[in-house]
Amino acid sequence: MISLRHVSYSFGTQWALKNISLEVRKGDFLFLVGPSGAGKTTLLRLLHGAIPLKRGQGSVAGFDLHALKARRIHLLRREVSVVFQDFKILPERTVFANVALALEVRNMPRTHTERRVRAVLRGLDLENKMHVPCAQLSGGEQQRVAIARAVVVGPQLLLADEPTGNLDRELAMRLMSIFLQFHAHGTTIVLATHNQEILACVPDAKILHLEDGAVNWTNWDMDAPT
Repeated sequence: MISLRHVSYSFGTQWALKNISLEVRKGDFLFLVGPSGAGKTTLLRLLHGAIPLKRGQGSVAGFDLHALKARRIHLLRREVSVVFQDFKILPERTVFANVALALEVRNMPRTHTERRVRAVLRGLDLENKMHVPCAQLSGGEQQRVAIARAVVVGPQLLLADEPTGNLDRELAMRLMSIFLQFHAHGTTIVLATHNQEILACVPDAKILHLEDGAVNWTNWDMDAPT
């Protein structure tokens, strides 16, 4: 599902990723952990095609990141969903419209779209906000809308950047339950978090520690890169 070999990335003279190599198989659950500025968000952006791969080799969901042209990034994103830290929702549209959009661009029939959107909103305690414009929601509610939009399509790979950061414990645990349901059906998940309680929700998950853009390995089944 994900293969990176000796990947590095810099912003000017500042190295955000340094010689990263990893393998994530289909159906894996991987946590990215590490302090702020460790490179977690940069790595997720690279896996989603938001920034180009310039140093090293990498593939995601069958797409060669080094050879990926801008006009084909939308094809990668049909297989890879991402929960952004800044939500990227459409504030003037309702909760339902924001989540349904992810299915409508895939030409899913309206009846199927409504059933799937309702089920995901119910799981995230948003069903009573279905027809409310997102501009009227709290920050935590907007974050849940972003999560609903990402999971409703049933992606092969789900990337999540601190998805429980603005949620209370009850909603955070409910969110993890939804992630685990998708994982049980074969979705590969890469989730960045600082929360030790979230890590405990998936005791058999792989954990990738990033520090200053480099890798420390925990619970990993391949030799640490040299």
